[in-house]
Amino acid sequence: HYKQYHELCQQEKEMATQLEELKNESEQLKVDIAFTQTNEYVERKARELLGWVKPGEVKYVEKASE
Repeated sequence: HYKQYHELCQQEKEMATQLEELKNESEQLKVDIAFTQTNEYVERKARELLGWVKPGEVKYVEKASE
């Protein structure tokens, strides 16, 4: 019975570790989701994906090598 008890204790520790990791991941996802709802995120994505520039800025385009 001691062996079974020891195995269950080990499983409990592993599950507690997994739970803590999942909680941390969940918190990071909440932060990421909140950031996607900010103007800073929208601006960054517009610049990255659409090449958006602000008035007065100069857009530089890297020419593909041949």
